[in-house]
Amino acid sequence: MLLLADITFLLTAYIVFVALIVGSFINLAADRVPRSESLIAPRSHCRACGRTLNLVDLLPVVGYLLRRGRCATCNTPIGVSAPAIEGVSGFLMVASMPSLGLWQGALVV
Repeated sequence: MLLLADITFLLTAYIVFVALIVGSFINLAADRVPRSESLIAPRSHCRACGRTLNLVDLLPVVGYLLRRGRCATCNTPIGVSAPAIEGVSGFLMVASMPSLGLWQGALVV
């Protein structure tokens, strides 16, 4: 049986993960919109070598750390702003929980 503390932890982890994904999308939009590129296609890729990013590369913050901030194919450095924006997005979600409440609207389906 799940305890309230377990449910709270799982729900918090889920909400933070969603916030990291939102931060990742903000990065995508900030990169593509000024260059008049589509937000949908082509898939995310390395601008230096053109390699399509895989699931590991697309994990917010974790992918950056696993690849040590470089493209897996051409070893080109990836700017630190990408994981920073994702991390700030996750942090802001956690920071807002005490004032907004974890449960308000979180379980609305």
